[in-house]
Amino acid sequence: MKKSEQTLTTGLEPVREINPNYRSLTGAIPSLKNNRLNRFESSLERDFARIIEFDSAVKDYVEQPVEIEFLHEGKQVKYVPDFLVNYKHSIVSGVWIKPMLVEVKYRSDLKVKWNEYKPKFSAAINFARTRGWRFKIMTEVEIRTEFLQNAIFLQHYKKAMVNVDDRAVILREVEKLGLTTPNELLANLTSNTQRRASLLYCLWHIVSNAEIGVDLDKKIKMNSAIWDNSSNSKNLVL
Repeated sequence: MKKSEQTLTTGLEPVREINPNYRSLTGAIPSLKNNRLNRFESSLERDFARIIEFDSAVKDYVEQPVEIEFLHEGKQVKYVPDFLVNYKHSIVSGVWIKPMLVEVKYRSDLKVKWNEYKPKFSAAINFARTRGWRFKIMTEVEIRTEFLQNAIFLQHYKKAMVNVDDRAVILREVEKLGLTTPNELLANLTSNTQRRASLLYCLWHIVSNAEIGVDLDKKIKMNSAIWDNSSNSKNLVL
């Protein structure tokens, strides 16, 4: 692997500007990974940005990343996929994950317009392959999952200000217990209702920053399994 491949998307800027559109939802979400606002032009693109923003395997990403030119029925055609996602080394296996060129589409749209889209997607597959990337179509089935709901829930706590002593107490107790649940953890720490609420807020902050592990593919509940994530004994990656 060439060193340049590891930082393939870093510094890339969108090749096409997304402007307000009254026929569909457009807007922007703040990105901690990119340190800027990332724009979207559908609610499904917004939700995809949410999951990759929260995915601990993702290094950075850019919307409207490249313009692909190809010949179709004797005419020169241009196509701009929705995202390019750049990954870190896997936190579990150490294996480098290829950058992913992504088209976000509703399944109903794909069904109706497949013949129109197919030449574009074929061109994207070839374009990605020549660069050592991969191309993937993401629909609501892959995007609107429990992972998305958990990401939305935990994102509110990610940059929260928490008591450093509470944080230390929680991390120490989870390390001691090994595999536990929020209910069991809080019961071990205090019987005071107000104190439990304060510790729970801190717990979600710690979970949102992957210092305590949880299965993000299942709805997070008070009886969900949580564990000490310092040894990366389980994988939080999508």
